Amino acid sequence: MAGRSGRRVLGETARPVIDFSANLNPAPPVVSPDFSFRHLASYPDDQYIVLRDALSGSSGRPAEEIAVGKGSIELIRLFAWLPSLKETGVRIPQPTFGEYEFSHA
Repeated sequence: MAGRSGRRVLGETARPVIDFSANLNPAPPVVSPDFSFRHLASYPDDQYIVLRDALSGSSGRPAEEIAVGKGSIELIRLFAWLPSLKETGVRIPQPTFGEYEFSHA
């Protein structure tokens, strides 16, 4: 049964297996004793302005040229959605990570 959090069933055996392709943490998060619900009202900077400025300073590249993401798949999808790539197309040599073709489709 696909779609279960970190687990799937193989064929007709119904034998559960751990899906290591999922990037999940099997341990529950540790909550700090000084946690307060007021922390939930403060969202992180989803444009990564401070980080991009710091990377810009250390790399010598403009912050506008720096892309930051939460992982490789997010960045692959962001780049695949660029209008210039949709218009001109891309070459995806095989074998490769399947996310390139999936994201560009």
